Amino acid sequence: DISRAYTITPRTGILGESTTEGVAKSHAFIWNASEGMVDLGTLGGDFSSASVMNAHGYIVGNSFPKGGVCHGVIWNPSREISDLGSLGPNLASWAWTINTHHWISGSVEYERNKANAALWDASGEIHVIGSLGGASSDFCCVTDELIAVGWSETGHGFQSRILLKGLEYFGDITGKRLLDRTPHGFLYDWNTGRGYDLNHLIAEDAGWVINKAVGINSAGKILAEGSHLGKQKTCFLEPLSPLSD
Repeated sequence: DISRAYTITPRTGILGESTTEGVAKSHAFIWNASEGMVDLGTLGGDFSSASVMNAHGYIVGNSFPKGGVCHGVIWNPSREISDLGSLGPNLASWAWTINTHHWISGSVEYERNKANAALWDASGEIHVIGSLGGASSDFCCVTDELIAVGWSETGHGFQSRILLKGLEYFGDITGKRLLDRTPHGFLYDWNTGRGYDLNHLIAEDAGWVINKAVGINSAGKILAEGSHLGKQKTCFLEPLSPLSD
């Protein structure tokens, strides 16, 4: 049996996924000290995974309906699962985080194997944000201030294989900013409708290529992954001034 824990909830529980019958099926779970591991179920298929719980007890994750493709899902505090939908039949969606105001970050396919970063508002409407000019993008996190971060392909594309979960990047081994060969860290401000390539917000001589932003807090501090002088590393990006044109 295999289990994976992803996050700690505001209520001192743990979210993740665990196999249920050998390795053929994997279900989302919540664990807490009083109940132990509780199976959160699926949309009808063999897979689900729970990612994040907000302060109100709502959980987001992903699941397969029976015979269908992956969809982002939400569990209410009573642990009832609901499908967040997609842009059409046989098109997938993924949900990664939910903020206090019930906005959800993730991505949605607009055609098979091509997905754009998206936000679900509190009513459940999908807002496709797009990319930095390339075919694919994803939002890994959204704050209560409606700042979303993730990654994006650019207009020139990139060489590494896209895995919408657990991305593995192969950066610029020379340490130079050959940004057309790598995915870029992506920040989007819902309030202004502006998107930013994080590589354009850091010093050009820093030696970094930011590939992916995986988290952001209310102070704007970003947890990111990238290449520094040819080596894959994790870093924090701290804003020195407000975003501007």
